[in-house]
Amino acid sequence: MSSATKINISIIKNALKSILKKKNYDISEIKRKKKHIQTQLKQRKEISHETACDLSKIITRNFPEKLNSSKINTVELIEIALKIYEKSITKKKSKKHNDRNSDTLSIKVTDEILKLNKNPLSLPDLTPSFLDSDLREEYDKNAERGTNIDAVESGLIAYTLSDSNTEVFKVAIVEKYHNDPGLSGSLGFANIHTTKVIGYFCNVYTSNVEASKNSHEGTIEIASAVRGVVQNTITRDIKFADFIVIAIRSDLGLQRLGNSPDTYTKIYKVDNDLLDDFYLKKNKHYIRFAKSVKSGWFYPVELQKFVFYNTAIIASIRMGKGYLTNPMILSAVGQPIITGKNREKPLAVVYFDYNGQWATDEFHFFRELDDDPRVIINAKDVGVNSVGDLIIFLFNQFSFNQIGFSEQKIKKIRDYLKDNIDFSITYSKFLSLLEHAIKTAYESNAKKKYEKLKELIEQRGGSNFWNNKILPKLKAHNDAYRLLDESIKNGKLVIINLGNYEPEQKPSVTYKILKYLFRKASEAYIKNDHEEYVYSTMLFFDEAHNFAPENGKSNRYPYEKKCKTLLKSISTDASKYGLGLGLITQRPARLSKDVLGNIRNLFIGSITSIDGSNQYFTQLLAGKDPSKLNPYQFYAHGDACPVNGEIIKSFDPKDLAKELKKRK
Repeated sequence: MSSATKINISIIKNALKSILKKKNYDISEIKRKKKHIQTQLKQRKEISHETACDLSKIITRNFPEKLNSSKINTVELIEIALKIYEKSITKKKSKKHNDRNSDTLSIKVTDEILKLNKNPLSLPDLTPSFLDSDLREEYDKNAERGTNIDAVESGLIAYTLSDSNTEVFKVAIVEKYHNDPGLSGSLGFANIHTTKVIGYFCNVYTSNVEASKNSHEGTIEIASAVRGVVQNTITRDIKFADFIVIAIRSDLGLQRLGNSPDTYTKIYKVDNDLLDDFYLKKNKHYIRFAKSVKSGWFYPVELQKFVFYNTAIIASIRMGKGYLTNPMILSAVGQPIITGKNREKPLAVVYFDYNGQWATDEFHFFRELDDDPRVIINAKDVGVNSVGDLIIFLFNQFSFNQIGFSEQKIKKIRDYLKDNIDFSITYSKFLSLLEHAIKTAYESNAKKKYEKLKELIEQRGGSNFWNNKILPKLKAHNDAYRLLDESIKNGKLVIINLGNYEPEQKPSVTYKILKYLFRKASEAYIKNDHEEYVYSTMLFFDEAHNFAPENGKSNRYPYEKKCKTLLKSISTDASKYGLGLGLITQRPARLSKDVLGNIRNLFIGSITSIDGSNQYFTQLLAGKDPSKLNPYQFYAHGDACPVNGEIIKSFDPKDLAKELKKRK
């Protein structure tokens, strides 16, 4: 090192000591002092403008790994900053730079500097201002096993431009990708510290610099220079795009961009292995079950909004509803839901399997897994879950109206039994209570009415009928609902197998379970001091139009209306308890508008029309024709989706099973 350089270093060292007067600094304090350091250095005539800028960046943004602590020693900070600075000084590269200041920096990234500092100072500076220093340790760990720099540069797509904002930033696309037909609508990745940025290129356009010199002059010249494009290429067309961005921090998950990244931040083409590593192994707030048809990259969906903003899957028969729903649910079940008190609760899924496809593993998914995650509850095994249900069941077995009981008298008998019956009841106790109930309903002739009813019961088998028909229902109350409670607590997939049940009976057993779950969720909410999402359960309904039919479309069977009313309540009021809805149908026009109106996430496959089903859906699909989609393809829309309108295709359930094995 020359004596001149030594003098400069000595001067700079003394200057920094006078500026950084405290013995120790918090990292946040240093970051806030960047402008102050830069201004103070610039005021000294012996220190050039470039040196002042570079040193302030080194000190405030490029801490070596060993300075990663709550307090930074000033002497140590200055020594290491100067060491980086000294190693950064190189000889001037050409004669045309001879007129610049003697201590102007021309950065040369060497292995030695990389070892000292994982993100060495380079021009232009790539470190975004919105990153927190406390994330640096995680970044350093990732950098040690990170991608080769040359390999990263080969995937460079674009640079951010100065007229960006917090929601959208402008990018200048590198020449290599000017004619890439797949660029518009592709996801992108910017490797800036611990923040991974997944975004969406849109509004891609070509601008001739000469034709738009006033609006882009400064931007184009600088962007061209940064890319190393020689001056005469300034007359070429330059391709621009808006890049809608979502910033994903490895510790916090997805967040909207707080501030736009620094100008010239690099945007890279996504590497599938990198994305797989991030979403499969690191980010627990997103689920993956499909890939973008256009880009081939998988399509991340925000778990919390997917569950509690309610979701619908709509497509014609044989167009892939089950094929999409299977990996959708299996990628979500067991994943952590963040409650209102910032606790993690594993997501449980209760799937009402209308045709029994999941119970029989029609898609061959579960046989690919080492451990079958299903807990199967057959509808015929589901007993009563309340005294009221028990009484209804008893009255269905004994035809009171056939032996002269009026509806008014039957109601009085029911009310009496409801106040006095419990699940430990025996046959003899039931007869005794029944006799008293009839006496409360009839002031006279009560004994004769009771004898007629008792005779009917005896004809049905008496105590044998009780033991064979009634007791199993009482036992099922304990067994089935205990299994349901335990499975939800542990974040399991519960299949309610309705496949072998008669169509007219499916709404009734579904209503019983729904009523039970709604009550348990609201009780958990109150018990935990109104903690949101504490029950953390998503309810999926295959052939959902059979459980919540639109007025005049069905209501053929008992309990359809009750089911619809309860589903409407769940869709509007139960998300705070931790209940979310997933509706699957090929007949959206037959599904209740009251329920569909509360759906905020839509995956729609090939279907002729959804006219009249939901105005929100119609608005989402403006300009799109779902009938032209291929089988197994879906438009993805909603609050949980990073890019609305993207065409996605589900993973093969067997392939996802293999991916889940890798995750373990």
